[in-house]
Amino acid sequence: GLRPIEARTIDLGAVTGTAYYTVDQDGYRVVATLAQGATGTPVRFEAVLGSGQAVTLSTPGGVGAASDAVEISRHDDEVLVRRPQLTN
Repeated sequence: GLRPIEARTIDLGAVTGTAYYTVDQDGYRVVATLAQGATGTPVRFEAVLGSGQAVTLSTPGGVGAASDAVEISRHDDEVLVRRPQLTN
C-alpha cells in the first residue's frame, strides 16, 4: 500500500518516474511524473480515483512482446501500486 504524499518509484523500462496521491474532497488525487532517461521531457499524469477505481500506466512492447505496465488502484482507504497481468 501507499500512504498520502509518499512517493513510489515507477519503472516502465526506458520510462521511469514517481507517483504519489493526496486526499481531496472529490477522491484520491493520484499524480505520476514520468520521463525517458535523465534528459527526457517529464510528463505529468493526474487522476482522481474513487473507491474501486484504477488507472494503468504503460509503455508498448515490441511485436509479440508484452507491454510494461503499472496499475494504481484504490480500494476504500487503501491505494496499491502493482504490476497488472497484461497480454501482448
